[in-house]
Amino acid sequence: MPILLLYTSLTNITRTVVVEKPTVETYLNLYSKYPQTLSCPCSTISINYGDILSIQYSFHQVCTSDFISKKWTNYLTIDYENTYLNVTDFRWIARQTFQTIRSFCELINTTLSNSLSQFYSKQYVSVNVVSLQMIQSQSHSSVSQFRSSTTNSFLFSLIKIRDIIHVNALFSAHMTNFDAILDHTFDDLVFVERTYGNCSCGVSPLCVIPSSIYDLSNTTVLFTVPGIYAGCYLIESTLQSTLECFYDQTCVDRIQSFSLSSQTVQITSLNQSFPSLYSVNSTVQQLIDQLMIEQWNASIVYSKYYAECSPLQCTYSYQARNDAIYIITTLVGLIGGLVTILKIVVPRFVKLIRRRRQRQILLEESSTRRSNGNFCFKINNLISTLNLFPSTPPTTNAYELRNQTLSTRLFLLSLFIIMTILLLYTSLVNITKTVIVKTPAVEKYLELYSQFPETLSCPCSAISISYGKFFLMNYTLHQVCSSDFVSDEWINYLTTHINFVWYLWNRLDFRLISGETFRGIKILCESLETTISQSLNQFYSNEYISGFLLPSGLLETQTKAFLAQFRTSTTNSYLVSLSLVRDTVQTNAVFSAKVTNYELFYHSDHVHMNTNSYDSCSCSLSSACIMQSSIYDDSNPNSIMFTVPGMYAGCYIIESLLASTLECFYNETCITQLQSFYQSNQTLRVTPLNSSFPSLYSVNSAMQVVINNLMIEEWNSMINYSSYFDECSPLQCTYSYQTRNDMIYIVTTLIGLVGGLITILKIVVPRSIQIIRGRKIETNSGELSLTLREHLKNFYEKFNLFPSIPPTTNDHELRNQKISTKLFVMLLILIVTILLLYTSLANITKTVVVEKPTVETYLNLYSKYPQTLSCPCSTISINYGDILSIQYSFHQVCTSDFIKLDWIYFLDFFQSPLYAHFKDFLLMGPQVFQGLRSFCLTIKAIIDNNIDKFYKNQYISAYVIPLNLFQSQVSLLNNQFRTSLIADYLLSLSLIHETTDGNALQSVQMTNYELYKRGDAISVRPSTYDNCSCTYSSSCLMQSAFYNYTNHTITFSVPGINVGCYFTEALLLSNLQCFYSKKCVNHLKSLYTWMGDIEISQIDTLSPSLYTINSSVQELINQLMIEEWNLNIMYNQYYSECSPLRCTYSYQARNDAIYIITTLVGLVGGLITILKIVVPRFVAVFRRYALRHQPLQCDSNPILAETDLPGADFLSIIPSAADPSECNTLCCRYASCTSWSYASAAPSDFNDCRQGRPCCYLKSYTPQSVHNPNIISAIMNRTFPFEHPPSGLRSAVPIGGITTGSIELRGDGTFHEWTIENQSPATGAKLGFINDALLAFRITNLDTKEIDTRLIRTHPTHSIKGIQTIKYHGSYPVSKLELVDESLKADLDLYAYSVLKVADLNRSLTPAIIFSLNVHNLNPYPISIDFMSTLPLSAQIDQTRQSNHIVQQITPANYTDCIVFCHQNPSCASWNWQILNNNPTCSLYSDVPYNEYLSGHVSGVRGQWSFDKPCPLVLDRPGSATANGQFLLWPYLSSNRTMSVTIDNNIENLLNKFAENGRWSDDTPIQQSAGVHGAVSVSTTLQPGEQQTLSILFAWYFPHHFWLDLPLDNYYSLLFTNVTDVAKSIGNEEQLEVIVNDILSLHNIYSNSSLPDYLIDSLINSVSHMRSAMYFSNGDWRQWEAFDCNDVDSVHNDHQRHLPYILYFPETEKLKMYQWAKYQQPDGMIQETFTVGCLGDTESYDTHGGRRMGDVTSIFILETLELYRWTNDTKFLNDMYPHVSAGIQWQLSVSSNIGLPENLECTYDIPYLSQYPTTTFNSFMHLAAMRACMELSKIMRDTKTYNQCYEAYIVAGKQIDKLLWYNDSLDTRIQHRIC
Repeated sequence: MPILLLYTSLTNITRTVVVEKPTVETYLNLYSKYPQTLSCPCSTISINYGDILSIQYSFHQVCTSDFISKKWTNYLTIDYENTYLNVTDFRWIARQTFQTIRSFCELINTTLSNSLSQFYSKQYVSVNVVSLQMIQSQSHSSVSQFRSSTTNSFLFSLIKIRDIIHVNALFSAHMTNFDAILDHTFDDLVFVERTYGNCSCGVSPLCVIPSSIYDLSNTTVLFTVPGIYAGCYLIESTLQSTLECFYDQTCVDRIQSFSLSSQTVQITSLNQSFPSLYSVNSTVQQLIDQLMIEQWNASIVYSKYYAECSPLQCTYSYQARNDAIYIITTLVGLIGGLVTILKIVVPRFVKLIRRRRQRQILLEESSTRRSNGNFCFKINNLISTLNLFPSTPPTTNAYELRNQTLSTRLFLLSLFIIMTILLLYTSLVNITKTVIVKTPAVEKYLELYSQFPETLSCPCSAISISYGKFFLMNYTLHQVCSSDFVSDEWINYLTTHINFVWYLWNRLDFRLISGETFRGIKILCESLETTISQSLNQFYSNEYISGFLLPSGLLETQTKAFLAQFRTSTTNSYLVSLSLVRDTVQTNAVFSAKVTNYELFYHSDHVHMNTNSYDSCSCSLSSACIMQSSIYDDSNPNSIMFTVPGMYAGCYIIESLLASTLECFYNETCITQLQSFYQSNQTLRVTPLNSSFPSLYSVNSAMQVVINNLMIEEWNSMINYSSYFDECSPLQCTYSYQTRNDMIYIVTTLIGLVGGLITILKIVVPRSIQIIRGRKIETNSGELSLTLREHLKNFYEKFNLFPSIPPTTNDHELRNQKISTKLFVMLLILIVTILLLYTSLANITKTVVVEKPTVETYLNLYSKYPQTLSCPCSTISINYGDILSIQYSFHQVCTSDFIKLDWIYFLDFFQSPLYAHFKDFLLMGPQVFQGLRSFCLTIKAIIDNNIDKFYKNQYISAYVIPLNLFQSQVSLLNNQFRTSLIADYLLSLSLIHETTDGNALQSVQMTNYELYKRGDAISVRPSTYDNCSCTYSSSCLMQSAFYNYTNHTITFSVPGINVGCYFTEALLLSNLQCFYSKKCVNHLKSLYTWMGDIEISQIDTLSPSLYTINSSVQELINQLMIEEWNLNIMYNQYYSECSPLRCTYSYQARNDAIYIITTLVGLVGGLITILKIVVPRFVAVFRRYALRHQPLQCDSNPILAETDLPGADFLSIIPSAADPSECNTLCCRYASCTSWSYASAAPSDFNDCRQGRPCCYLKSYTPQSVHNPNIISAIMNRTFPFEHPPSGLRSAVPIGGITTGSIELRGDGTFHEWTIENQSPATGAKLGFINDALLAFRITNLDTKEIDTRLIRTHPTHSIKGIQTIKYHGSYPVSKLELVDESLKADLDLYAYSVLKVADLNRSLTPAIIFSLNVHNLNPYPISIDFMSTLPLSAQIDQTRQSNHIVQQITPANYTDCIVFCHQNPSCASWNWQILNNNPTCSLYSDVPYNEYLSGHVSGVRGQWSFDKPCPLVLDRPGSATANGQFLLWPYLSSNRTMSVTIDNNIENLLNKFAENGRWSDDTPIQQSAGVHGAVSVSTTLQPGEQQTLSILFAWYFPHHFWLDLPLDNYYSLLFTNVTDVAKSIGNEEQLEVIVNDILSLHNIYSNSSLPDYLIDSLINSVSHMRSAMYFSNGDWRQWEAFDCNDVDSVHNDHQRHLPYILYFPETEKLKMYQWAKYQQPDGMIQETFTVGCLGDTESYDTHGGRRMGDVTSIFILETLELYRWTNDTKFLNDMYPHVSAGIQWQLSVSSNIGLPENLECTYDIPYLSQYPTTTFNSFMHLAAMRACMELSKIMRDTKTYNQCYEAYIVAGKQIDKLLWYNDSLDTRIQHRIC
């Protein structure tokens, strides 16, 4: 039972605590205490970011300034018809510049709004509650990704649109990129690239020059606008411009002074002093690159996150021990079975062991037969006589004996059957054994998976992992993207080396479009690489969701599927966005300056257009018209000189490029021939594409085919499974397998039940037998039975469960037994009743597990147990496409005849438009329906692509979601998806429109700007619609109509159809009402009489629709033209994908009968056993009334006259009176005193007793008495009024340089045993405990500024909190304090150590201690750490100094005033403070007397503190006394550590300042200041996971060591000149490392050896003996036996501690050996000690002498051999051998009688062993000395001595065998004579 008790009470267990429904405050409090083990599973694991996170932002001030207001842009508008301006004139571009900036502000704001909505709808996934610091970090990362992706997406969309504009050479109506020139030969307009400086718009669209204001009459520059540029395109020049002028009101006013407007406007400049991320000189591009955002503010509301996560419970664990209830119930459960089993086993086992068999010599057969017969007889006899139910006293009644025998047999049979059933059941039943593997490594997981693939389960601690953390994807682009053909040199070559004669060139000539074609290829390469890169970054930031660790094969399969999805969605998104831009350009009929889609000509001062056609394909109907591109003869444009293989020309360069192939550029001959048609002095060397290069594409692949694959040649993906494993970071893996119960389980189960079973059977069986047999007898005999009442009365009177054996007749004992029986029965019934009521009535929560539930089962359970039902999903992330489907239907116009090509071709007006009005429906009709067709097709592609991507998103649920909640969530997801889809599409349209309008791109039908002939030049003027000018707004419009050719009057207005600046804008503001009317449609058709007829059906007005007939196209577009959006939610499919393996639900119930019975059976045996033990003893104690009141006593009983109790003396003392009763009084003072002896006249000096004087010998135990007429003895009779204090750590490793003094840092953090001021029995008293000597630290959380300051104490008496638990580890010269406190914010260990270097004594004499605090920041946030040491070195509490040399006496209230007075009085050398006659008195002395312990006194030595940064803090005590010297405190500093110092008389004030600031003033010098406490601190900062060590050096220098009045300086005064010299020798990080390595080099020798732990500990810590050693400057080495036993270097005590001296510093042992040899007696005996004394006054220096001892000379001989063997020092041996020889002769002389030393004392002197002839210890030391003599004499070749020692060795061995080994036959006389 003690083993079980110790095991269950002392074993450390991990205790898990469950907190139900914790609040956020509870969680934060728990997290601060248990960050490593706290776990709070979220009931909702996926939370919308919008529910927990808020992002605010502010724009650059220009977005809210006057400069983007309409009043400013209207003010900048010029009169195009009456003003002619240079295209670089600021006034020409000003309006478009600021309108562009306004568009950017609005577009970015819309972009951010849309992106935020999508971001807020994204899911933050966390299985468990995430700490505040972690969620802040994760949210910061998510916000950064959001900013980056939003910015990149916007910029890329803008770049893509700009690139298409540049590639197609689209003409700006402001003529900034091309100049329109009249060709009078053909009345055509030709277009020439403009140049800006040396940069041609034909080469680069980014050409710019500073914009200026010119004189209207000439080209004189009046003012150059700072920062504003003009260039090829208005948007490009705007992006390269800065706003620096508009920060300067003077500059703004100057611009206004040149205004052409007749109006005035008040404009305020931008605020230059406004805080901004941008400089005044930042370009608009730089602003756009940051989305024009000045400031982002993201705030997370942790309480909202916690509420959404909504943990139902939190669990945390900590190390603890079993509580009392668990221990008691465990023991109770086992004790019954154990006691029962032991009662059966133990007696029989003892009987078996003690049975003596009588051996008889018989024949083998006879022996066997007899043996078998005996065995059978014994078995038969055992069966027939076995009685487990004997009566007390034993009965002779045959009936009762028969009852007992039958009861025994039935009992055994029943027990056997039940135990056999239990044994078979527990051993044969199949069980599923689940094994848990904590924190498995990836290798362990792979090993387990290979063995248990079906059952292995490893839950991820992080279920959402960014793909980028374990997945890497590389790709290779088509070789053209890295070829010479996309280099600037090649593009410049194609652009500049042509002889451009516009009226001779054919538009199909390759040279006309070659530059733009290859610029297009380059742009496509760059665009696609950017697309892929951004998509990959987005993909990498996506979260891979897996609740459990997946095997590598499955992970790879899933990831490959995600990769395929990624490639498809990225490709579709890019192609759709590209198509959207191309379709918009086509719809708006934007004119290409390369004259590829339309040709312009003038007639009657008006400019008209002709549509270009390619192989009967009209550019007005399709942008995809193409023809073979060739090289034409310069002199004959219709003559083909060379057809460029694979290259096409068409309406737009981008369209012809996509239809072209690169086959020519794989052929060097083709390239060379092509270059021959370019006007250049030399051919540009380009490397052809490599046709043999492995490729997905053929040489003849069209660029559209290449683009359809993102120009990718190869995708390479790589999965880093180890990184995935690390991110998943499973805390444990579980696997299960089928097995059977193990032996331990079976045995413990049976033991737990056998006690209860036996107890119950013992009660039931005999009574059952008695009832059965009793009834049978009554029936047979017919005798009348006693009445029931008489039976009960008889039973009650005789009932006794505690009879004594043999039965007692003592009334008191019988009374005790009956009371015990009644109390036993009552308690048993009471306890069993309580247990029965508790187990049967207690409400319990019963949890039911349903394995593999179907969806019907789940729905049924949810209807009954909605609050407790829980079904964990085996798959927590499910693709949306697996659980929902979306179907949609378009507005009927998208399936009508009106968007079919037949209708569009029908409307195409092929006749010359000379006479058509530019607003005539005849011109715009095809564009209207092309636009509608484009909207329908593009939107469908966008929806399909986004639905496909939406299906790939993941629905996350850790548990099965109920149907209603699932439907609600999926509907919300659907709405969010639709909303974001619409917003993104509308934003894309807006961006395209604003870019088109910002560049003032020319519509060829002059709808926005009209080109007209003005003299000999072409000018431009804005188109107007109902007094709305396109220069003011691109949304100007009017109703479209058919016009009369001759007078341009309206002949028919088309209802609902508008015409405006751009066809797209006008179309969006139009409606389709005309096309719902058959009449309107027919009338429209009738106006195209020359086209014939066409079957066309109007839109059905009866068809159900969300829209009205008058709904604008914009309204349709705002809903993506969708009529119906159907969401199909597939709950059954969701349930199947979630695939819960089990469901659990709970309900309130009560325990069932089986549980109640098994519980009571398991406990009743133990209860009965315990009650049987406890109750009778309790009754006996309770009834022992007299003993309860027995008074405490301590007296001698009996007195033994003329009797001695020799030995066991722990104290001998002279009594105050010659009275034996004084010995009784003295003995009562010591708890360990058990007896005493009194001698009226002591026979000899012993300890404090003197020969001839009375003496009391106090005994630690009672020896055997002997007769002595001169002695009186007594044995104590005592009771103790106290309990012994609990044992604990009452000492520690002494730290401090060898012989320099030492201190103990104990396990509670206190400092003890101070001897560093030369304290010794020959000087002052050591300082036992200094309470104000403190170490402390302060930890600050740099994020929250939370501070935790602690003293390194377990029981602090100061105002600062201490440490909960400190674990002490000691290995000389190191004390380690492991700080164990759950509330600490870091892992901390304190090391205190001194210098120790083996074989370097001088180094080891360094008077210093280093305190190192090792700090490991385990937090996710940075901390600062401050470490301090304070020592009250100017005042010594409970120490007095008494001197007659008083220079002054004063009466201060506090001892601190003494320090000040002594400091002020130059004659004061020391002081003493005490309460004298009820008055505080301070005495100042001119000398420094030794200190002594005296409670209530405080004393000190005059000293001054000094400090000057960065030097150490020093306390200097000038003088030549032992207590005069220096102390020093100095932190070890480095670049990242700072120090501070202070001195203070008030320790609490000092500590409070440290707790508040972590430091004190570190700059103020301290010069000659007085104060009690000096302190230093060192501070640093630790990042999360970082580990550092902060160290403080404590050094001292007290050179003057006195021996009484004899001055003897310390040896270390020869090594150092002062304390600063000490500090410099070890006070840096390099020396610190050397010190630690020196110590480790010693410790490692032992720790890495095979020696047992106890021996290692002894060898390392035996050096602690050196604490009492002294090493003087004269070369003398001395050591006290102990501070309380003041003899010096006693040989026999030295032998107990000589090993470390010989091993580490053998020179110290040699010094003692030479000194012992010096004082050897003439007869050869080595004297016991250098200075005699123990427990008395200290003798003078080197007063050698001592007792005749049997273990001194022998030790001298032994240590000579040991030293020689260790050092091989021949000189030493030669010096010692004469003394060894003399010592041997002495040894032989004292053993000449019996061969062993006789009547000599030994080191174990308390028993007074010299009274015996010989002792075991002396005998064996003599034997060892003889053996050592043999070795030494062999070395010295001394045959004579060898023979003597050999003979003595043999004799001694035999005598030891004869006299000192005890056995049964040893003569009793010898036993009494020999010890």
